[in-house]
Amino acid sequence: MAMLIGPVPTTPAGPVHPPPMLRSYSIRTMPRVGSTQSFNQDPATPTQTDFAHTAKDFEYISSKFKGKDLQAEYEKRMAAKMETLRHLFRIGTGPSSSHTMGPRRACGRFNKRFPDTHKVKVTLYGSLAATGRGHLTDVAIMEGLKGKEVTLCWEPEKDLEHHNGLTFEALDGPRAGEKYTCYSIGGGALLDDSTKGGPPGTAMNSVHEIYPYSNFTMILHWVEETGKPLWQYVEEYEPPTIWDYLKKVWLTMKDAINRGLNSSTAVLPGPLNTPQRARSLYLKSRRLSEQYRRNTLVMAYAMAVSEENASGGVVVTAPTCGSCGVIPACLYYMQVKEGFDDAEIIRALAVAGLLGNLIKANGSISGAECGCQAEIGSASSMAAGAVTMLMGGSPYQVGHAASIAMEHCLGLTCDPCEGLVQIPCIERNGFYATQAFVAAEIAILEDGRCPISFDEVIFTMYLTGKALREEYRETSKGGLAFTFQLDEQEDEVKQKKAVRQEVQRSLDERELIATKRRQIMEKAMERKAKKKMQRHKQSEMSCESNLSKLSSLSTDDDDDDDDDYADEDDYFIGPDKGPMPSTIIAPSSSSSDVSAPLRLTTTPPQHYNASSFDNYFIPPASIPPTAY
Repeated sequence: MAMLIGPVPTTPAGPVHPPPMLRSYSIRTMPRVGSTQSFNQDPATPTQTDFAHTAKDFEYISSKFKGKDLQAEYEKRMAAKMETLRHLFRIGTGPSSSHTMGPRRACGRFNKRFPDTHKVKVTLYGSLAATGRGHLTDVAIMEGLKGKEVTLCWEPEKDLEHHNGLTFEALDGPRAGEKYTCYSIGGGALLDDSTKGGPPGTAMNSVHEIYPYSNFTMILHWVEETGKPLWQYVEEYEPPTIWDYLKKVWLTMKDAINRGLNSSTAVLPGPLNTPQRARSLYLKSRRLSEQYRRNTLVMAYAMAVSEENASGGVVVTAPTCGSCGVIPACLYYMQVKEGFDDAEIIRALAVAGLLGNLIKANGSISGAECGCQAEIGSASSMAAGAVTMLMGGSPYQVGHAASIAMEHCLGLTCDPCEGLVQIPCIERNGFYATQAFVAAEIAILEDGRCPISFDEVIFTMYLTGKALREEYRETSKGGLAFTFQLDEQEDEVKQKKAVRQEVQRSLDERELIATKRRQIMEKAMERKAKKKMQRHKQSEMSCESNLSKLSSLSTDDDDDDDDDYADEDDYFIGPDKGPMPSTIIAPSSSSSDVSAPLRLTTTPPQHYNASSFDNYFIPPASIPPTAY
């Protein structure tokens, strides 16, 4: 809880208001400790405020705050200065305000500082390096330094003053060797180091600090004393051109919704192969009853913008690219379904911007610094306050709705899978856009008093973000990004195991087939060898039989002294009777006795007597060898 003590600060540009009533925004009555110097345009008359935290609270949280003085940090945060809404709602291309838009703007600053440098080395640190490839940081830098020779270095394990630091080093030209370091602090905003190495927030980081009150409690006191609504607080301290700019912002938001709903692309770019779902939800919402249609439509609008952002389209940081779908979805639904005109929507947008400015000044809107609670939580809180205002809620109810939405995002991790602003970012936009309506409805049904003020919730979010481990702050090392990689690793292991099993099964089958073939061939060889052996034995037996027969015949021929044959080559019988027709009678081919001798017989002519037939028989032994 915070109470304003002392005179209200005066501003040269605005009216002087009477001291506000000492009315508490929070209903808690805890013992108060500590005080802070809130922003005052007249440093001689600081305004002192008390905050609702017990000494025990501070002691416990300080122990989790890396040894820093928590009270001093709280005082510093509550005294932060708020910039113009132009620096909150930035129009640019996705997919990330801190990783794409910020580095591109940093390249522009380097080009102005080093106009004669043509070779440059760019080193990315922390989250900027850990998820830079998925966020297209390298593409943004190459485009920003187009025409120069660029060397990119990635240092994901090293942090500078901020988690999204990048250093430019000139490698040629008159300023070769000099460096320029800056930090992308979220929402496309940048902080610079001075040339002497000063930390962020030094004089060179002058910003358009136009709002005199830096926390919501003080703004509520201003509203109470002036009787003006919250959007007029923006009007009083912003230049008149702010309404034209917010109108341009609103038109850009609506265009992003329409492009997302009518996109012909089925799958978003990147290795995740994420399907676009916004149009499908929008078409299916027509079949639902009015009771369920609002949530589906709001989710479709939010996811349409987020998918457009993931595709590298033109969006508005609200407050970041990663959470750019929540506020457009809620306000677009209020215009289309509830009939609010552009002027009313733009005023609600101004209130949302005011709440976002408070979060940015007193907490953080950077996922790399405080996790996704700083991005999607801030967007849901801003949207809840804007919707509450359109529903007719009081400024207190607006703050209550913003507190409720933020409270239920505390501890939300930033863990984009593969470093892409797709999973779970797109669906998360749709979900928390519907929760903004829930928070607004709860606040409208109550009187606006809440046990924890919006300022305290913002600071709690900041402390929670600082207590988060690095793995849960946009590094893709923990949370869903880690388990997603585990699933991939498990799938890869399973695939490798399945491949090994398949290879082993194939090898086993081949070995079995080879074994069977060997067995068949061995049996065939055995049969062949057996048959060959049998034939060899038969041949030997036949040869022995023939030799024995030939031996017996040779013995008989040696005893025969017949001189009827004048010569062994004479095949004719009887020189005086003329030659006789002769016939060689060979053994039958079917006979197994291949050694049987050939016989030459003659057919006796008819005038020969049968009694003289024996004279025509030629013994086998007298047949010359040439007849065989």
